[in-house]
Amino acid sequence: MDVEERIFEKLDVIEERLSRLCDRVTKIEAAHKHHIDSMISNQNRKLRNRDYMIALFGMGLGILTALQILGVV
Repeated sequence: MDVEERIFEKLDVIEERLSRLCDRVTKIEAAHKHHIDSMISNQNRKLRNRDYMIALFGMGLGILTALQILGVV
């Protein structure tokens, strides 16, 4: 019986370690997901701002060309 008790105690210790390891991995996974989501959001914002700037430059050049054709400038 003494051998069985030691085996079960060791198994309990291993189970506890695995449980703590799973908890840590879950926390790391959540932090990683938050970081990736933050990066994606930031990148989407930068791309949207870039598109607005390209549109503004295009409109400006179009207006300038139209004014040149009309002879205003």
